[in-house]
Amino acid sequence: MDRTADAVRELERAVELNPTDASSRYQLARAYRKAGDMSAQEVQLAEYRRLQTERRQLDQRILLGSPQPNDPSESESPGNSQ
Repeated sequence: MDRTADAVRELERAVELNPTDASSRYQLARAYRKAGDMSAQEVQLAEYRRLQTERRQLDQRILLGSPQPNDPSESESPGNSQ
């Protein structure tokens, strides 16, 4: 039984079900590396890093009380509501 191939299949399914889960992306990259698929590993690591950066930026905005990008409430000025 090839456990690495099984792990790759299961992790691919996990990423398919929740593509924004950075942890699944990282684990899939590790499984691809173990399977010898360095190209697929790099793709998953790049996506993992992108998701981690996005998460850190979101956390920072929350901590600072900054609005979310494209927040419609920010486009309205006080006293200008209709």
